[in-house]
Amino acid sequence: MAEGMRFAKSDEQSLIYDTVRDIASDYDEEYWREIRMERRQPVELHEDLAEGGWFGTVFPAEYGGHGLGILDFVVLA
Repeated sequence: MAEGMRFAKSDEQSLIYDTVRDIASDYDEEYWREIRMERRQPVELHEDLAEGGWFGTVFPAEYGGHGLGILDFVVLA
């Protein structure tokens, strides 16, 4: 059987992952239960991510983003 491709996160990608994970960890199961029951968007989480600039990761710096690549964006997902 052929081995699949294996990717390792760079130090920067690990930092991105850890930082976003820390933000998301503030939102427990009860929060997500409420979101589902109320059928609403997780606005509070979106605001925290936006405050940290995480929605602009792939946009060039001259447009207010971080200029990171698609793989960096995928690490956030």
